[in-house]
Amino acid sequence: MRHRGDVSVFRMSLLIVLLLPYLAPFGYVLFTSLKSNATYSVDPLGLSGFRGLVSYREAWSATDLGAELLHSLLAAGVGVIVSVTVSVLGGYWLFAARSRRARQLVSAVLLSAMAVPSTVYVIPLFVQLASAGLVDNLVVLGTIYGAIGAPLGSFLMRSYLMQLPTSVFDAASVDGAGTTSLLRLVVLPLCLPVIGTIATLIGILGLSDLLLASVMITGQSQTTAVVGIATLANMYDSQVPEVAAGVVVALIPILTVFLIAQRALRRGITSGMER
Repeated sequence: MRHRGDVSVFRMSLLIVLLLPYLAPFGYVLFTSLKSNATYSVDPLGLSGFRGLVSYREAWSATDLGAELLHSLLAAGVGVIVSVTVSVLGGYWLFAARSRRARQLVSAVLLSAMAVPSTVYVIPLFVQLASAGLVDNLVVLGTIYGAIGAPLGSFLMRSYLMQLPTSVFDAASVDGAGTTSLLRLVVLPLCLPVIGTIATLIGILGLSDLLLASVMITGQSQTTAVVGIATLANMYDSQVPEVAAGVVVALIPILTVFLIAQRALRRGITSGMER
């Protein structure tokens, strides 16, 4: 029993050490957001000069964070819908397509899309969307998020489907289920873990993105939360606590999504490793 206790203590200590590089920056930002600017300027790490939620009220009113959070949620929600839909259809096609050459060709295209960073295509994409009058549109921005996540989502879906016994699909086919019925009655219920993973990844992308949101949304009326925080940093370059408070507010929905869906995220990412 003592040996098991020692192992548990060692594992917990190791986990804390591994988490420190990730938790320390967040703790510092939270600590800074509670201090006054005058105290922070004199002693950033001092244990005095706290003023509660004053910085949060100032950050909230300065950039209209409430509306910006709603904009982020809208874009992320559209991205989740688009990505899940395309991933389910694309992953099932990669799993069920009879032509091996077609599967290899589509897989190569998807891998190529995953390999291209967004910094490469963001300007050409903006030019094309601007010429079509589709900038300053949160639905279009969310569609871009969905398109970014679709290749990875399709591969995750295919890997998960390959784990399922083929008898499930054979039985549905014998009962006369077509492709639509098979997707609705068999694939969707069985693939909820990986669907949750795709939704979580794209949701986090939509809530934390700065590059695409700052380029595709040029007006102030559709600004997302992360872009609003960047604007806040430019407005209050010497008011670090206000900027830190805005960062904490913007992190709340991201952390909430991750904490709620972490089990589905873990199960979906590890799917397909047996094959």
